[in-house]
Amino acid sequence: MLDPLARKLALAPIDEEPFTEEDRQAVAEAGEWSKHNAPVPLQNVLSDIGLTMMDWDTMGTSPLPEENGTRNG
Repeated sequence: MLDPLARKLALAPIDEEPFTEEDRQAVAEAGEWSKHNAPVPLQNVLSDIGLTMMDWDTMGTSPLPEENGTRNG
């Protein structure tokens, strides 16, 4: 049995949108930024939006609304 994320990824439609020059530039800029800056820990990002690692773990294991038959949580 697949975990919820693996299941979603396996069932996701293929992204047929082309990779544009703008996309390539954004990736290059991110790569250059990462050469000169330390990565931002996930805990810091989560705390900026009022979440904890426990919240993150709970979200990762909670079914999406279409999986449990409810709307808006």
